[in-house]
This record gives sequence, C-alpha cells and structure tokens, in this order.
Amino acid sequence: MASSQEDCKQPPPQDESQRCAKERFHRIYAELIVETNATAEDISSGQVAIKAVQHMKSNRPVPKYFAGTPLSLEVVKAIDEAALPCEEGDAELDEEMVGTQVAQLFGDFFHLCTALKARPGEPVTAEDANFDTQRFDRLLDTAPAEALDSSLEVLGVLVDAILSQGCDELAASPPKLRAVLLMLGHRGLQDPTNFEILKKILELASRLHAVPSARDTLVRWYSALPLEVLDHHLAQVNQLVTLSLMDAQFACECSNTTSVEEGMEIAKYDNCALHVRYALRLMDMLWRANKQRQARNQDWRNRRKAQRLHQQGEALEDESLSFLPFAQFHNDAINECEGILKHDLKEILEMQHTGKPFPNPEEKLRKDYGIIECAFVLTAVSKVRMLSIELLLMQREEVRAAMVMQATLSGARTSPFLVLKVRRNAIMEDTLQQLALYDAQAYKKPLKVVFDGEEALDEGGVKKEFFQLLVEELFKEDFGMFERIEESRNIWFNK
Repeated sequence: MASSQEDCKQPPPQDESQRCAKERFHRIYAELIVETNATAEDISSGQVAIKAVQHMKSNRPVPKYFAGTPLSLEVVKAIDEAALPCEEGDAELDEEMVGTQVAQLFGDFFHLCTALKARPGEPVTAEDANFDTQRFDRLLDTAPAEALDSSLEVLGVLVDAILSQGCDELAASPPKLRAVLLMLGHRGLQDPTNFEILKKILELASRLHAVPSARDTLVRWYSALPLEVLDHHLAQVNQLVTLSLMDAQFACECSNTTSVEEGMEIAKYDNCALHVRYALRLMDMLWRANKQRQARNQDWRNRRKAQRLHQQGEALEDESLSFLPFAQFHNDAINECEGILKHDLKEILEMQHTGKPFPNPEEKLRKDYGIIECAFVLTAVSKVRMLSIELLLMQREEVRAAMVMQATLSGARTSPFLVLKVRRNAIMEDTLQQLALYDAQAYKKPLKVVFDGEEALDEGGVKKEFFQLLVEELFKEDFGMFERIEESRNIWFNK
C-alpha cells in the first residue's frame, strides 16, 4: 500500500519530490477512472490524465486507498476474461495464471472497484452495485487453493490500510463502497483459520454501518443481489459469532451459562463482545435487506403480476422477490447462553441508571455484545426471557429504592410494592381508579392484591385469582370492550 499523504508534507529532496508527485498523480488518476466510470476512449485520449494534472494543480487532497503506482487496465481485463465461462473448443485456463489474477483482484483497491462488472459500460450507483456475482464465483471456483490463501493475505493487508486511513471516503462513494461486497465474498473467509481477516472486514463494515448513507446503499445492494449472496454472507457471519462464543466459553471454563458473571468473562475473552458487535452490524444490514425483499414480495402489484402469469401457465421470475426465512438470522450460541443475555441487559440498565446514552458512541467504552440493538438474532423464547429478566431487575431496583427512601427519610412510609385493594363486586372500577393514582415509576414495583374485607396474604394465589376475575369482567359483553362474532364463534375487539 502506498505511503500516507503526510510523507509528502515536508520539503523533500528533488528525487523524493518527484516520487511524491508521481504517487499523487497515480492515486488521483485511479480515483478519476473509478468515480467517473471513464471509458477506454477517455483513457486512451488522455482526457483522464489531463483532469488528473488539473486536480494536482488545485492542491486537492490526495485520494485514499489507491496504490501510488502506475495502473494496468490490462489486469482488470484479464480478471474479467478469466471469469468468463469456457466454451467448447476453448483452451483450458491456466490455474497458475488465474491464481495470479485472484491475488491481483483482492490485493488492489482499484481492481476491486472496477473488475467483474455486470455491465462494464455503466457506472456503479447507490441503487446498483453493477456486480456480476456469477463471474465472481466462477473466478474463485477456478482458482487453486494456494492462490486463495495468498489472496487472503494481501486482502488482509489492504483492509488494514483502509482501517488505518479512515473510512470517510469509502462511505461517501458508491463506486468505492462496491469493493466491500467483493471482500466479503472471498471463499476463504468461511474457514475458521481465516477468521482474523474476517474480523477486520467486519470492523470495516461496522464503521460503514455508522454512516447512514453507506449503510443504506449496502442494504439496497443486498436487497437486489441474488439471494444466495445474502445467504452466503449471513451464514459466514453467523458461523463466526457461534464459534467465537463457543471458543470463549471453553477458554473461560464456563460451567454455568445462566450466570451474568459468566457472560462478563466471555465478553472479555479475546475482545469477544467487540467482535460479536461488529458481526451483528453486518447482520443488521442483511436483515434490513431481507425485509426489503419481503416487502417487495408481498406488494400487491407483484402479487397481481404473479397471479396473471400463473393463469397463463408461467412463473414470475424475479430474484429480488425471494427472501430468507427470518429464523435463519437466529444465533443458537447467543440464545442458549442466558448469561450473555443477562450481561447485555445489565450493561444497558446501568447506562440508563447513570444517564449515559445508549448505545454509547464511544465504541471502545462499550462492554455489551450489541444484542439489544440487533434483537433479530433472538428467538421468541429468548425475547420473552429477556423481558422477564428486565422486569425482575426493575422490580428489585424499585424495591431497593423504596427501602432506602424509607430508611433515610424519617417518618416517610414508602411501600416497596404496588398495592391494589379491590372489591370483588367492583373489581374493574376499583382497579382502574387505583391505577390512575400511581405514576409510571410505581408500575415497576411488584404487585400485591388485597380483596376488601379479606385477610388472606398475597403469596401468589390472591394475585392469580385477581387476574382471573379481571379477565372474566373484561370479556363480558355488557362491559363493551369485546363483541362475539357469531359466524366464527370468536370474540374480538368491539368496533
């Protein structure tokens, strides 16, 4: 990767000055080709070079990410040709040559931006990544295993360079942002031995997720690409989350996965919580894209079109209308470890109690896994469990606060419970009247019910009977909240 712009700030010797000028020219030249979708005619006529010189004279900032070496458009052409399907009679591709081209693709930012376009003459936009996924897959299928391994190494170096330079220019430019799609498609990232490189790319994706325009562009691209791309990237990230959590549990010798302390230990091990957060943010973009695909699938216009074609004996063939089952976004390792769920709830409640913003804008200060932001990884059972845990924690906090107030303020009588004293023959009226006397904070206290004129202690049985009587009263037709539908013999809200 080329040296940073700061290298050229100090007055260098003449040879060094010329080197810096050439490097700057090549970076500007590469960016102009990418951003303007320059044609071969524009390049051969020298128009792009003239614009690059003009940009140099205007003292505009040197573009990031591009190498400061002369470009070879023949490399891009060779990559595209290697990905073409072989026809009968064609000579077999040289595996060594294909391996070289794969390494050139993943080791150079310019190649990731310009190679393997579905429509070479058209630009990359925020609506269309112009990415030929079939040719991309064919190229990787043809490459030998050694070439894939070596291309991963140069990809890791490239991602490190992008992270060190900052993602602002990447997030602001769809033609540059396209490179991230190709990075995530590398087959070698499925191998757990290459997870360190995948973690770097996920950090890059996490930074882009924080920029709404970049996040929305990636979401639109994923919603339009073939469904197997979405499926492949989701499975890849889900696997990393699962294996990272399992490795951390094994390393921490966790015997009680329901303990919040175990959740904290897992979070600290090898920055596990941080890497899970990065992964969940990419999954969030995939989730949003899947929701868009589902919305298109259920749009009445597409449904009507499909019905008409079905009547003609045809099927609606539109890849963008297919979507993944949402259960596919669930992560078993997260759902099966209650300590992780408790840990995230504890972190959030502590932030709320201290008045800190959630999520904390300072990424390094966060200790949670990011599960609350990305609840799509949870099953319905886990969501109910988290709500129950949250309710229990809030009730304990309210009881503690009431007892502290009673102990510190002499003469103050503050009940740690929300007490309802009701008459059996006016249970609805008494309940509504008494609930109106309490503020919202009191609703977090544990509930105690007393029936007027009865001395029974509420140890659970009285409260259960209270709700049974209350529900019976609610469903009475003379109360007016519900009505009976004779056709279906069901009860529904009264219109």
